[in-house]
Amino acid sequence: MKLNMSVSTFCFLVFFFIETPDVSVAEALVLLSVLFFVPNIFPFVFYQTADRLVIILEKTLMRCYPIAAVSASLAFLTDAVLFALIWWAYTSLLAAYGVIRLRKTKIHRIEETSIYLGLIYLFMGGFWFFAYTSNMNIMNFSRLIILLTAVHFHYSAFLIPIFNGLLGRKIRVKRRLYLWVTWTILLSPMLIAAGISFSKILDFIAVSLYMIALYVNGYLVFHTPFHRKLAKILVAISAIVLMITILFSLIYSFGVFQEKVTLSISQMIWIHGFSNAVGVIIPALCGWRLENPQPS
Repeated sequence: MKLNMSVSTFCFLVFFFIETPDVSVAEALVLLSVLFFVPNIFPFVFYQTADRLVIILEKTLMRCYPIAAVSASLAFLTDAVLFALIWWAYTSLLAAYGVIRLRKTKIHRIEETSIYLGLIYLFMGGFWFFAYTSNMNIMNFSRLIILLTAVHFHYSAFLIPIFNGLLGRKIRVKRRLYLWVTWTILLSPMLIAAGISFSKILDFIAVSLYMIALYVNGYLVFHTPFHRKLAKILVAISAIVLMITILFSLIYSFGVFQEKVTLSISQMIWIHGFSNAVGVIIPALCGWRLENPQPS
């Protein structure tokens, strides 16, 4: 873990040194997830089963991560397709791990399903990362939209389901409410992506449902007992910030639906991207690492 953090910090500093003063905030957000957030979810899912195939995959993912992280950094610095392909291949292996764990998980353990689907969604992040670096033409999307889609699948589609799953490991009451929240959170990334691609109405409805689910998720955070007070404070801060930033997503989506500019894409990158990284993901990761909920 210390090696991973050392490699990640070095890569991030090199990226900023070379790209300054023309640093792309969206690229930096993707790298922040690749270099710091991805390895920090490993303790929540690895080494929790004695299955031999799973253990082999976990060791492979841990050993290959530094190579994948360096490759992702070089993909942005050099625009070399090979480096982006390596990161996509790594997310594919992580998704395969998620599928295997999902097949061995009982269906009523919805919290574990949420965690493993988060890993599977990261595969889509790897694909859009590759599409951006390789200048792939997808439905006439601009290069910026493709990059922001990569951000979407490296953040809300990947990390929010995992945090929701960790919360589910602690919830003993209100399980039906948690079940609805979980399925809404799990289906929303694909519904939002479909809405952006095909239907403004679908996009607005999907964002609205997602916002409601996140508000209920925040309610469950406040009503779930934690062993560590500081952990609950950090996770609660994360939930509150997310409830604020998702409002801006709804405002932006409504503007797209009405064909009126409410917020620019540049503003959304800072409000919904940077703010979520600093105010949502970092406190949640710190809080859940302190609490360290184990699967039942």
